[in-house]
Amino acid sequence: MMHVEQLSERLRFIALNTPRNTTVADIGTDHAQLPVALALDGLIKKSSSKRCKWWTIPKCTSKCEQSSVNRTD
Repeated sequence: MMHVEQLSERLRFIALNTPRNTTVADIGTDHAQLPVALALDGLIKKSSSKRCKWWTIPKCTSKCEQSSVNRTD
C-alpha cells in the first residue's frame, strides 16, 4: 500500500499540509489514496472519503481492505 512519500506531488502536498491527529474528509477522493496513506503513516485519527462517481466505490473499498485500514459504511 501507498505511504505519503509515494503519493503524487499534488496529494503529497495536501498530505504534508494536513493537520496531524485530526479527522479528515476527502471529498472527491482519488481511490482513497490520500486517507489510506495518512492512516498508514499514523498521521490522522480517522477519515471519511466520498466519491461522486458510484463506479469508483469498489476501488476505494479495495484500497482500504488491502491496507488493513478500518472501513465503515
